[in-house]
Amino acid sequence: MGSSPDPAARSRTVALVLVVLLVGVLVAVRVFSDGEAQAPVATPAGEEPGDAGAPAGRPVVRPVEPDPTPVPEEALAGIRFEDVTEQAGLTGRGPDTPEPTAADMDAGAAVADIDDDGDLDLLLTSSGRASGLHRNDDGVFTDITDAAGLPSLVGVTSAAFADVDADGHLDLFLGGPGGELGRLFLGDASGRFRDRTGAWRVTAPGTGQRAIRGVDFGDVDRDGDLDLVVTDWNLGSFVAVEAARGDASDRFTGQCQYAATVRRLHAAGTLEVTGATRAFRNDGDRFTDATQAWGLADLGIERPFTPQLVDLDDDGWIDLAVAGDSCSSRLYRNERGAGFVDVTEQAGVGTDENGMGSVVRDLDGDGRPDWLVTSIAYPTADGTCPPVGLFAGCSGNRVYLNRGRMRFEEAGDELGLRDTGWGWGAVAADFANDGRLQVAVTNGRIGKADPDPTSQAEVYYAAFVDDPTSFWVRADDGPYAEAAAQVGIDDDRVSHALVAFDHDRDGRLDLLVAHAGEPPTLYRNVTPARRWIGIRLRDPSTPGNVAGLGSRVEVTSTSGVTTTQWLHTSGSYEAQHPAELHVGLGDAGVARIRVWWPGERTPQVVTEPKADRLITVTRGR
Repeated sequence: MGSSPDPAARSRTVALVLVVLLVGVLVAVRVFSDGEAQAPVATPAGEEPGDAGAPAGRPVVRPVEPDPTPVPEEALAGIRFEDVTEQAGLTGRGPDTPEPTAADMDAGAAVADIDDDGDLDLLLTSSGRASGLHRNDDGVFTDITDAAGLPSLVGVTSAAFADVDADGHLDLFLGGPGGELGRLFLGDASGRFRDRTGAWRVTAPGTGQRAIRGVDFGDVDRDGDLDLVVTDWNLGSFVAVEAARGDASDRFTGQCQYAATVRRLHAAGTLEVTGATRAFRNDGDRFTDATQAWGLADLGIERPFTPQLVDLDDDGWIDLAVAGDSCSSRLYRNERGAGFVDVTEQAGVGTDENGMGSVVRDLDGDGRPDWLVTSIAYPTADGTCPPVGLFAGCSGNRVYLNRGRMRFEEAGDELGLRDTGWGWGAVAADFANDGRLQVAVTNGRIGKADPDPTSQAEVYYAAFVDDPTSFWVRADDGPYAEAAAQVGIDDDRVSHALVAFDHDRDGRLDLLVAHAGEPPTLYRNVTPARRWIGIRLRDPSTPGNVAGLGSRVEVTSTSGVTTTQWLHTSGSYEAQHPAELHVGLGDAGVARIRVWWPGERTPQVVTEPKADRLITVTRGR
């Protein structure tokens, strides 16, 4: 009979096993790094090694070429864009500045009317010499970064404006890489911003490498002021949902398996992994870290990209949808202001492999908010995903259609929006003003454009080099079809933030594409004119949320068509949309507008407002 093992020796053995397992996980983290092949991928057991991610003797799996058939003119609806970047003053100033973070994943854009003159102003981050705050004067932008008292925005990731101190002036949160969580600047009547990060306690414990790539403001507890959610994408917080649930992907689960291992170790208390993702409650003169209290602690051990605070179940409380990397997209239901509950699995969402961009919009016209999450698509003839794709992704975007009561049905294939490349930012908007939504997605990564044809890894990653911004149109109720070249969108740089806004106030939505480390492209919409209405909300009774974020708005045209939208400003990727709504009317006018202010079950009704203009609906009037 053998003797019992020494307890100390047994502890050392357990520790060694955990170290070996953790090393394997961290190797996977290093390999993945959002699809960047930074270290050789291990060859599957029992197979001879070949190139990174492709065992010797196995045929190289190539992507299916896109259908070259032009989209019919009926579906295009006359949509046409022109590049007006130079005329609009957005080519930047001074020499190009190297931006190591932007080369990989960053180029942000925030759009807001910072001086309340009716024009929409623009802040660009990690956009080379164009990085900065740009004031809009009748469609032409002027860099006012220095005059506004802001620091250089080179290297900054995400940004968002909101009036956090209820003084009537927009304030600004800037996220970025490095040890700091971010910086909060308060705006004043002179148009300048002051750094008040410390006074407002916008901090997170610990130090280390952080990358705050998502920011959103909303009144989570309905106390009349705007709370703040920031999301940290970070190699130190690598985790994903349980792969054993089977809801990540039926075929492509390599990264999810590694990530699930980290989650189990963390849950068992044998591994501590914390990120800087935080939820801050606004207490009027400062923020309080409410991450734990609101039930969002698990987001700190995941890799979230894009948060969106919007009411998804029509109960009057804004919920939280988070597009996340490494099988970590999550959906949290707001429990009447007391906190959030993770309902990802019950809701039928979170099946995307590498969620990056996010759009909440009524995509099927049933009056409910749907959720589009961009990811990485590598479509093949037989559905095979090469081994390298296990760590970067193959299965593409997800379109979660809202079926009511916080339950969703995935319809990416049905709508034709599964495969949009290496997807980053996205928007769904009516660029034709005809009542139909079009979808745009930014794409791309830096890499070799001419791969070794025998190398599976090189062939895989080359598919996403020079991957242009895509633009998807739809005729009637059929699937979407890609038509970027036909409508005049032709950039093929690595692009991230994407924002639709009417920069020249001609009633047509323009499109801004932010490029990594370079000035953006501004596409002016020159589509034949149709009728439209723009809507801003104003709630004087709630100075902490005077713009009415969290409201639901229905516009019914004189032809009987009703369009439903939700007022929120986050989405896309490293982007902020303006706090206003735009509805295309075709040839009709507006019969009525109904506004459900935050928490109200009875709408305010505005009858027969004039179309073809931007109007303001004031609460109670």
